[in-house]
Amino acid sequence: MKITTEAIVLHLSKYSDKAAIVHTYTRKYGRMTYMLYGISGKKRSQLLSATEPFSLVEIEATHNLGREIQTLNNVSLSYVKKSAGDFNKKAVSMFIAEILYRTLSHPEPDEVLFDYLSDTLKGLDFTEDIENFHLRFLLQYTYFLGIMPSLDEYGKMLDITTGLLINEQNIDNCFSVKETELLIMLLNNKKVNISRVERQSLLNKLCMYYECHLTDFIKPKSLDVLKEVFDS
Repeated sequence: MKITTEAIVLHLSKYSDKAAIVHTYTRKYGRMTYMLYGISGKKRSQLLSATEPFSLVEIEATHNLGREIQTLNNVSLSYVKKSAGDFNKKAVSMFIAEILYRTLSHPEPDEVLFDYLSDTLKGLDFTEDIENFHLRFLLQYTYFLGIMPSLDEYGKMLDITTGLLINEQNIDNCFSVKETELLIMLLNNKKVNISRVERQSLLNKLCMYYECHLTDFIKPKSLDVLKEVFDS
């Protein structure tokens, strides 16, 4: 069956000198994996540009019932990033793509989720608050994963293991009162000033939160790059 759909690229891995495996989340079919041929030919540069992680693309493919890996016939960017040369934004894109690749297991389509990811991609392209963008994404994305923490009251601490606000002092497994307030502001899209130390702590604890609430979650390899980028 020949299909055409919008998709968000999650991951690209080399299969051979002439082919690559492209992991995507599509608007019409949910999570899909494709074999892409021709990466060593005349269209190499075009294909690699269109399959860069966290890109919004239009794909033409052949779907065969029962196959885990389908055939990608053509792929092209449906949204061209204005800030493609911005190293900081590229680092955030790689981080978000890796988070999605490791957690987005929906076999079925979800247009609300797809629109959210598409809006996130475009929002990253234009944001001036790049330092905090990945923190806000990690928080908002928990809604779609079904693990959203309780963040509806100031003056308390967020317990990482339960996702609930508490009064007890438990430094090892909690966001501090200040950190919890920062999370609430980020979740509500409020402008917030976060220091380098606070940002690193929030990022580490949010990854701990994902580890606690998602089976087999592994910290992204791009995490160290992201820390280095914003460690100033």
